[in-house]
Amino acid sequence: MIDPFTAFAAAQTAVSAIKKGIQLGKDIGGISNDLAKFAGAISDINFAHKQSEDPPWYAVLFGGNGPSAMDIFAKKKQAEALRAEIKQYIQFGYGQSAWDELLHIEAEVRKERQKTMYRKAEIKQTIIEWSLGILVVVSGVGILGVG
Repeated sequence: MIDPFTAFAAAQTAVSAIKKGIQLGKDIGGISNDLAKFAGAISDINFAHKQSEDPPWYAVLFGGNGPSAMDIFAKKKQAEALRAEIKQYIQFGYGQSAWDELLHIEAEVRKERQKTMYRKAEIKQTIIEWSLGILVVVSGVGILGVG
């Protein structure tokens, strides 16, 4: 699972760098790397929230020690506040076209992460689910065979 706390910390760091860049008068290209980091962090938080809404069966049965859905929801709301703050800074510093460019960057980052990171996490979860399922079935058959 993607760690929403790490993603939120990355978003905060990116926001600070973006604000500093705007205050120093950097052009949009000068802060584009920070914008991409921010977009990636927001995407990670949204993915973690999506995963928390439908936890795997083994986490329900055995109790997960990861962040709760409420913690993830809180981080998502805090990230939305950061996004609104960034929107104001960018629109004030660079205009609406820069904000539209950020939305485009976010879409690209989200698509790329969906193809790579998130797909990898989904495959890993599927492997764990199948492995545990097979283990439970084999254990059940073994217990019935002994009995």
